[in-house]
Amino acid sequence: MEEFADTVLECGLIDAGFEGPEYTWSNRITWERLDRFFYSKAWLGVFTSTRIIHLSRTWSDHAPLLINLEYTSVKPPSSFRFMRMWTRHHDLLNTIEQSWKAPTGTYGLINLQQKLYKLKQHLKWWNKNIFGDLFANMRMAQELVLSKENAYDDSPCEVNLIELNKATDALTNI
Repeated sequence: MEEFADTVLECGLIDAGFEGPEYTWSNRITWERLDRFFYSKAWLGVFTSTRIIHLSRTWSDHAPLLINLEYTSVKPPSSFRFMRMWTRHHDLLNTIEQSWKAPTGTYGLINLQQKLYKLKQHLKWWNKNIFGDLFANMRMAQELVLSKENAYDDSPCEVNLIELNKATDALTNI
């Protein structure tokens, strides 16, 4: 048993502890806590909470372990994407120029970094105000195309074909 404890210590493993009955094994004469759950420090980076619950022994001489895990998903900062559709808008160059000419109060590479950061923020704001929520617009346009396809499938007439073509054009122009 000492070798096992040394190995656990050497590997940097942590005993998760438990809730419920103290013993996990019995031969009706001897009662022991044989079943354990160990985790590493890397585990803590993924799961914020690990709870081990000893359940009752019903069909076996070992108690089953219920492992409850909780984790928080940390969203990485959203990446910036230059949208090609912006180039067709008459106000893009003016927006970029205004942002770029704004003073940062810094010099050299820090100035460049600040200008790029402010330009990114300005373009995100501009995009939201000019074009709205692009992904929501795409979803709505895709749903419209799907409904027009269904209408055309149900009744393949010229009116439904024209409506389908309009919806498809609107989707491709987003």
